[in-house]
Amino acid sequence: MKQPFLLLIETATEKCSVAISLGVEIIAKAAAIKVFDHSARLTLLIEQCLQTAGLQIEQIDAIALSEGPGSYTGLRVGMATAKGICFGIDLPLILVPTLEIMSNAAIRSAGQPDVHYLPMLDARRMEVYAALYDANLKQLKAPCAIVLEAETFKDWKTGNRDILYFGNGSDKWKTICNSAGFHHIDVNMNAVDMAYSAHVRYEANEFSSIISAVPLYLKKPNITTPKPRLTH
Repeated sequence: MKQPFLLLIETATEKCSVAISLGVEIIAKAAAIKVFDHSARLTLLIEQCLQTAGLQIEQIDAIALSEGPGSYTGLRVGMATAKGICFGIDLPLILVPTLEIMSNAAIRSAGQPDVHYLPMLDARRMEVYAALYDANLKQLKAPCAIVLEAETFKDWKTGNRDILYFGNGSDKWKTICNSAGFHHIDVNMNAVDMAYSAHVRYEANEFSSIISAVPLYLKKPNITTPKPRLTH
């Protein structure tokens, strides 16, 4: 059976990244160097990956996108770009939760099958976006926005299983956590960590509507009204 070529796009975090997989095997990857440079770099990264893989965009079988939560601007750039390609050449769209992608990166990095994984994305101040997964990427707690306190995730612990927590919001909790069985680890995530989840969804025909798909924000953007200009 022919394995699909999947274009993987990750724009929810500080540095956007792109990869192409054949099945679950990564055959090309590229990432931005600067933070929050999504609108300027994303299409260039896609072109770079296509050249590395020796493919034309028409040979791609589906687009997989990190759906959020994360950077509001990054999510909008990623969604607009993915939809544009899907509309242009009639490709299916796959949405993968960002926290699931982070957990896959942690599972590959830590390699511990007997723990649970708690990704945290910074949501400003003492708030994070968080979820809980087991070592098989089964979602145990759905993505949510939650305010950090010393025992915020105490009730997320089941039995004797330790929890590994990570992500750019996890340092805030590391300083106040007083619950036993929680361990902080450093994890770097990018588009390559989408390959497994995207492939599983492709094989199951779990595609999202190109028309109605929207990013998973979890919170409304914090938009302030500009002050009126002074006139002389």
